[in-house]
Amino acid sequence: MNPAGLTSCPVCGARGATEVRASHLYCRTCSAYTLFPAPDAERVEQASERYQERMAESDRGFDWRLFFLDLLLGGQGAVEVLGVRDSAFEGAAASRGYDLHSAAAGSGRRALIAWDLLDYDPAPAATLRECRQRMGEEDLLLIRVRDRGADGARQQVPEQRPWGCLNYFEQSTLETIVTEVFGQVPWIVQSPGPEGEMLVVVIDRRRRVVPGGRRVLLIAHPDAFGDIDDAPGPRLRIAKTIVGLRERGWIADLAITAHPHCEGYDLAHLYHHAWRSQDGLAQATRVLYAGIPLVVSAIYMELSESNFAVDVLPRIFQAWPEEEREALLASLARGELTSRGSDQPCRIPVAEPVLEAQRALFDLADHLIGLSLSEIRTIAHRLGVHRPFTIVPNCADTSLFTRGCRERFVERYGVDDFVISVGHLEPRKNQLMLLYALADTGLPLVIVGAANEITRDYQDLCRYYAPAGTLFISQLAQHELADAFAAARVHALPSWNEGASLASIEAAMSGCRIVVGDRAGEWEYYRGDAFYCSPASPASIRQAVLMAWNDEDDARARRLCERFAAEHSFEAHVTATEEAYGSVLSGTCQPALAEGAQR
Repeated sequence: MNPAGLTSCPVCGARGATEVRASHLYCRTCSAYTLFPAPDAERVEQASERYQERMAESDRGFDWRLFFLDLLLGGQGAVEVLGVRDSAFEGAAASRGYDLHSAAAGSGRRALIAWDLLDYDPAPAATLRECRQRMGEEDLLLIRVRDRGADGARQQVPEQRPWGCLNYFEQSTLETIVTEVFGQVPWIVQSPGPEGEMLVVVIDRRRRVVPGGRRVLLIAHPDAFGDIDDAPGPRLRIAKTIVGLRERGWIADLAITAHPHCEGYDLAHLYHHAWRSQDGLAQATRVLYAGIPLVVSAIYMELSESNFAVDVLPRIFQAWPEEEREALLASLARGELTSRGSDQPCRIPVAEPVLEAQRALFDLADHLIGLSLSEIRTIAHRLGVHRPFTIVPNCADTSLFTRGCRERFVERYGVDDFVISVGHLEPRKNQLMLLYALADTGLPLVIVGAANEITRDYQDLCRYYAPAGTLFISQLAQHELADAFAAARVHALPSWNEGASLASIEAAMSGCRIVVGDRAGEWEYYRGDAFYCSPASPASIRQAVLMAWNDEDDARARRLCERFAAEHSFEAHVTATEEAYGSVLSGTCQPALAEGAQR
């Protein structure tokens, strides 16, 4: 007789469903492994404390706790940490406005944090029930545990792994327990960790999803979640899409691992990383193996012209004397420049392995989501891929960017009524040409964006050529950016290419006049209400910015603001995304772009 069969599972509490496997208690109900017999309580407590302290170091770049607090509590509410205190996290949470000293029930919305705690908890189900009893009907519980179901862990018995915990969870284990205890299906994130893959579990009592809904796994590249304070737009769009889908009854989860496990979902939605196509293809093959439909947000940019610009612009602006620089810029504007054996009409092609990865990825898709029809046409023309598609325009936070505070920005930075340009400082965004074009106009300029290690020299050139008095700001939080747009008159981003610039959308929502490049799908967004320029021509950029600056048609900015608030909100984005999913699952996909239409 198996003595374990008389033992309740410490994870889910089931009786009569356990058996001993390799010195561990395995539960046939929830698939959890637990050390058997369990070590003494003092040893477990000491191991748990060491584990939590060690794992805390992995949260210094991107902290899921801060991300979900900001996303779901919005800077207001109390936070209570269960287990070992993490001073770095608590300090960061306090700086964002969260109260870590008044977390008692009844003190408004609050979050309980059980981070790296359940791995060594002798009774996880009992701990979750205790949390449930302490939580209000609008509170939040955040959990992180190791993922036993990840590749490399799934095939091994627990003691063969280099990390030893008391409990080993799979995603299905956590979903089963949480659904039973809380009566709702949690939001689960498959995430890389320092010593193996992790599962982040979000239990939001305000937004409850009941079992039985359609299941979708959204898949993104880890780079989109690399730094908590950098480039929040793309990851916020993904997260807000999940929130919106869950509010509509979808069981929507997120994976940012190299090898997402897709079993149990009705379909997967992969966000292509424009600079990491090979990684996206590897993720897509996992969906293929799972046998479920694949939707791909293409986020595709044809980079041959911007590759040429990245190569030549720094050298043009380092040219001396001034006459030579002006001659090179004139050739660039005419499309006749030659550099290092590459001429401007032919540009610098994208590397063949990247093209093959993009072609294979989009060809695997059952359905493409495009940010514009121009993007879908470019995929057809450049890659020869014709798949069913839906156009889902880029989106921004209407509640934030229609309510910026001009006075707050002016008080802090001392500048009002200016031209602003928001984006990473890099040749593709073309801030250097913008600064050069406006050198003697007298227009006040604010440049918001940071360089990375690769573009430090470009940043130095931007500062060198910037008109006197130009204000450089490396980073603004989302609410600070809304204030900046409220204080600005014109937003100018003459990029060489864009999927659909989030900064320009946010600026349009805020009431700015808009200047954009003419290379991609900008016309589909702004129509006749923006000012267009050639990114290759300082004269064209200058003319567009001056026209926007001197524009007296206030109705133009109001039209943009109202239309973008209606058509480019998160709600509109989720609706269009849900329609794309529905067409895939029902088999009523939009026909692929006809080959003749690509011309």
